[in-house]
Amino acid sequence: MASVPRYLSRFLAMGAFAAAATILGNFGYIRSAAAYVEAVKQVEIPVTLAVGMLFFKEHERVQAIWPGCVILLAGLLILVLAS
Repeated sequence: MASVPRYLSRFLAMGAFAAAATILGNFGYIRSAAAYVEAVKQVEIPVTLAVGMLFFKEHERVQAIWPGCVILLAGLLILVLAS
C-alpha cells in the first residue's frame, strides 16, 4: 500500500481513459451499427501489442499473438471496404 501514492496519478489517468473509452463506445452504439463499433474497438488489440513491444519489450509474447491480430485487421478492412 505504500506505493499507491507514488502511482496515484497513473492510476487516475488509466481510470480516466477507461471511462472515456466506455462513454465513447456507448455513444458509438447509439450513433451507428453495433458491428461497426465492435470492429473499430478491436483495433485496441494491435495497439496494445505495439505498446507492449515498444515500451515493455514483450517481443516473445507479441510474436505469438501477432498473427491473430493480422487476421483481425484483415477482417476489419474487409468490413470497411464491403460497406
